[in-house]
Amino acid sequence: NQGSAYVFVKPGTGWGNMTETAKLTASDGAMDDNFGSSVAISGDTVVVGAPFVDIDSKSNQGSAYVFAKPGMNWANMTESARLIAANGALGDSFGFAVAISGQTAVAGAPLDDIEASSDQGSAYVLSDVPVTPTETSTATAATTPTTTPTEAPTVSPTDSPAASPTLSPSPSATATVSPTGTPSPTATATVSATPSSSPTLTASATATATPSPSSTATSTPTPTATPSSTATSSPTPVDTDGDGVPDDVEEACAEGKSTDPKTTALPAASGGGCAIVESDCDQHSAVAAFSANQVGSDGNFSYPFGLVGFTLRGCRNGTAQVRLTFTAATDLSSLTFRKFGPLPPGSTNAVFYTLAEVNPSANVTISGNTVSFQLQDGQPGDDTEVDGVIVDQGGPALPSPAAVPVWSALSRALAVLALVVVGIGSLLWSALRKVALR
Repeated sequence: NQGSAYVFVKPGTGWGNMTETAKLTASDGAMDDNFGSSVAISGDTVVVGAPFVDIDSKSNQGSAYVFAKPGMNWANMTESARLIAANGALGDSFGFAVAISGQTAVAGAPLDDIEASSDQGSAYVLSDVPVTPTETSTATAATTPTTTPTEAPTVSPTDSPAASPTLSPSPSATATVSPTGTPSPTATATVSATPSSSPTLTASATATATPSPSSTATSTPTPTATPSSTATSSPTPVDTDGDGVPDDVEEACAEGKSTDPKTTALPAASGGGCAIVESDCDQHSAVAAFSANQVGSDGNFSYPFGLVGFTLRGCRNGTAQVRLTFTAATDLSSLTFRKFGPLPPGSTNAVFYTLAEVNPSANVTISGNTVSFQLQDGQPGDDTEVDGVIVDQGGPALPSPAAVPVWSALSRALAVLALVVVGIGSLLWSALRKVALR
């Protein structure tokens, strides 16, 4: 899961089946960086996101990489510059989304904590991005959204639809409205290239105050306007078919991709519909849907929706709260959640087992079309020993009715036939004895 990106250049004869023109990779690439999760292109410059890159000791802080076309043609290469956030923190996933236009790039960090709001998210704007392989420049990044003061209109009792004015008339009074701009954190990034490494654009927070415009309104009388703020709620996810699964998740299912770092949807292995994996960990990887017979035989159970496997990283205190949703199911309450994996974790003895029986602390809950449970690093339910990673594969299982062997029914028929033959033989023997005695 280190990742890469591929460049395809349209041939002069038009598009057709072809292999890549160039392969782009990160010079510092490592396992599970997910380089290539997002890409953007502007002219001859490409930006590639790697949201799970570890920066120093900050796991999954994330970064983005800039690639400028070398000369006349694209070729296999590593980055021209790397983009990171100076205030980046563990699990921010900087680079989950990227965009570029000219020398201005934007990188999203959907799990950035803003003050006390965990995973609120932010976006960073970086200007003066290098667009040639040897260019060195200075870039400025600012967290968005940024509050920009707007000049107030001349105040009148019916003015300002954006504010709710409280009117206090005073004869022959002059009212001066002077909105004050709120300083917006601005990050400055300096690119310094060395012969052995590519430049790195780093956002360093610098508070700057934006000049505040003022306007004066004079009338007799002149009311004073006191603006009041209006809270804006987050938009409700659209669920057109009313099945409890947002439309964006269902669309992602067809492509087998993530809607965010904590939700992955893909087609279920059996039964139709989608299998959706959700957790409170920072990263999902190796998410897959497969049938039970691909891993082994569980003779006493069947899996109507198949199994789902996944790997979780960045779990708080080594614990993962997991929810699996199978959109084609209506009621899973008659099923039990079974796992396939090593017992004990880390061993080579892989078996099917019922998670709730082997590990009651998993708190398995089945309701409607969802299965919820808790996994602990190195405990049953996790396939590996304590290693900071949780690996799981399992699914809702239906107990199979005990099959009646064909030979058993046949043997009963033969037994009955034997009794009939014996009975008839006994009657014939008695009749023959009576004839002989006469």
